[in-house]
Amino acid sequence: MSTLSGTLELRSSPFCTFPPPHSGPAIAMKLMELIKEWGLQKKVFTVTVDNASFNDNMQGVLKRQLRKDLVCSGDFFHIRCAAHILNLIVQDGLSVISDALEKIRDNVKYVKVSESRELLFLGCVETLGIVKKGSLVLDVTTRWNSTYLMLSRVLHYKEAFKNLAEIEASYKSLPTESEWLRARLICDLLQPFDEMTRLISGSSYPTANLYFMEVWKIQSWLGSNEFHEDTVIADMVASMRLKFVKYWEEYSDILAIAAVLDPRLKFKVLEYCYHSSDPTTCKSRMDYIRKRMLKLYGDYKKNTSAHSSQEVEADALPAGYGVSYLKPIL
Repeated sequence: MSTLSGTLELRSSPFCTFPPPHSGPAIAMKLMELIKEWGLQKKVFTVTVDNASFNDNMQGVLKRQLRKDLVCSGDFFHIRCAAHILNLIVQDGLSVISDALEKIRDNVKYVKVSESRELLFLGCVETLGIVKKGSLVLDVTTRWNSTYLMLSRVLHYKEAFKNLAEIEASYKSLPTESEWLRARLICDLLQPFDEMTRLISGSSYPTANLYFMEVWKIQSWLGSNEFHEDTVIADMVASMRLKFVKYWEEYSDILAIAAVLDPRLKFKVLEYCYHSSDPTTCKSRMDYIRKRMLKLYGDYKKNTSAHSSQEVEADALPAGYGVSYLKPIL
């Protein structure tokens, strides 16, 4: 939890029996019990949960319980889990192209069905001098990152599969060039989601300030691929875009504010991103965020005493992380 004083505190509740009903109000009451136990009634800023319907009910009840102590009347209280939203977006896209992935899965299954075939495939890898990059992986449909890993590994060993087709008569599932190309496109489309997941999952540096740029990069990427010449890819992107708009746009304000509070980024990053996406609305969107920040600051000033400023050591992040970090994707 992040306290009003600006310090970060990790509080873990031990696992305990939670009898039915597991409804939103019941969960809210349990959380309220823990918040009181920890003395955090006046220090809660936001609650991050996934999109389960009972969580919507839970946060509504909890918000009413805490309303008089919430900053900005709880405008920023309910924040959805970023990793969960990414999962929903990608899963929607993959559901559209499931047939296109079957050929790749067939190849992985063929090699991994027996030790003798794995050894034969390994021989092809060594014969061609391909640098080993882990073993082949069969994806789990409920974990999109396993699909990305499967594709990246198969594509890395593409030439080994071709060599296998030349020496093994029973191997008849070698993808065509068009199927290899589509696999490459799908893998490339999943890469930015994998990168964002890894970045925001960091535990040794703050992550709230990173969301805005990463979300903007994905928004730009979806827009640039919306009318892809491959209709399968275009359908995948269209499905992902719908889910993106549904979940990310509802709390883009707090993502923007967190980015502005990063002294390396400030309002420059907002201006860059907003102007790149729509120059005609850039100024109005920036003015809106300024007003939101002033309201947020006003509430903090009213509810907290002055705290001495402390010098914070910069955390280790990718070199050059700032506005210039965005330019390569344009």
